[in-house]
Amino acid sequence: MGADLKGISEKTILLSDLIYHTENENAVTYILASHTRNKNGLWDQNASRRRGSGRRRITTTADDRYLLQCARRLRTLTARQLASHLSAAAGMPIFLQTVSRRLHEGGLFARRPVVCVPLFPAHVRAWLHWAREHRSWTPEQWGHVLFTDESRFNI
Repeated sequence: MGADLKGISEKTILLSDLIYHTENENAVTYILASHTRNKNGLWDQNASRRRGSGRRRITTTADDRYLLQCARRLRTLTARQLASHLSAAAGMPIFLQTVSRRLHEGGLFARRPVVCVPLFPAHVRAWLHWAREHRSWTPEQWGHVLFTDESRFNI
């Protein structure tokens, strides 16, 4: 910066430069209005949510921790059951959608359990016996085998 601009802030220089080079007043008004809406994100290089802005949360951070702890310990409970559990503990009604959002924020998402045939010890022994019998097969012998269950084997 030169000596003649010593006491002027960079923000003032940018705004005066914008007004000087812009022919349309509406464009300047739009840019300045959007600047006031986003001034924290633009000038401070921080687009995070300001503390205190937005609707107040019904659950405290302790309630959120308790909910995540219950969800991890009692893995079979649904979000509806967790909501009633937390409502009883907090002493106020807490909606299902709130519980679902808090679980998502905590990194817990709904998953369907894997449906598979349980392997009993006899199954494991038979599988191991089959694998040991076919351990020494060549790639040509394996080429004549048709795998219908879409299993993948690396030899």
